[in-house]
Amino acid sequence: MKWSTIAALMFKHRVAFLLVWVVCWVGCDQASKIWAQGALAEQREVVRPKEVVAPDGTSTRTEERVTQFFAKRTITLHENGLFGLGFKYAENRAAAFSLTESIPEGARRPLLLLVSVAACALIAVWYLRLKVVDGLLMLSFALIIGGALGNFFDRLRLSYVIDFLDMYLTGPGAVAWLRAPHSLFGIGFRLSDHWPTYNVADVGIVSGAIGVLLRTFKPLPGTSTDSAVEPSPPAPAPAKEAA
Repeated sequence: MKWSTIAALMFKHRVAFLLVWVVCWVGCDQASKIWAQGALAEQREVVRPKEVVAPDGTSTRTEERVTQFFAKRTITLHENGLFGLGFKYAENRAAAFSLTESIPEGARRPLLLLVSVAACALIAVWYLRLKVVDGLLMLSFALIIGGALGNFFDRLRLSYVIDFLDMYLTGPGAVAWLRAPHSLFGIGFRLSDHWPTYNVADVGIVSGAIGVLLRTFKPLPGTSTDSAVEPSPPAPAPAKEAA
């Protein structure tokens, strides 16, 4: 079956395609995270300080016991003289690449939940308003929505996102250079030979974003870059005056 035929079927049943794809992607994402938490982490009970504020404004410091997950092992899938790929448990309470990490937890979580819902709604509207049979763009939108919802459900039920996919460099020269101290404009810093851990939801978001960028810079032949707007019908020719 040709890709143009598949794209036409996707466009004809676009709502069903979107729902099925999103449900499947979110299901795979959540299942993989449940596996990662059970196979790569272990539960421990920890004691942490807690501040209780009374109605009169006074505060009392106390302690509470909570159960948290901690990484217990890693699994190597592939490793050669250049790079490696494996599983490593991690929890991300901020956005991708630790963005929004400086925002307090009480405000960060609602903000990220709101951004996820707003992004999914905007992309869904864009998806449903497509007027051109574009399989790449439809698949890209479905991937982004599925990935965003996968991380949304993590933050909703856990207050953090589970990451477990780990990519890293293994070349001795590259690793030594990355781990060495560096300086830029007098500011010292160090680099890591490990890419930030990610998950199946992140794979969908990044893949979908790449697809949207490809279509933005290389639109379908004979179509405008704005596929969400129908072309205006030609204006009727003026009637001839009676002789």
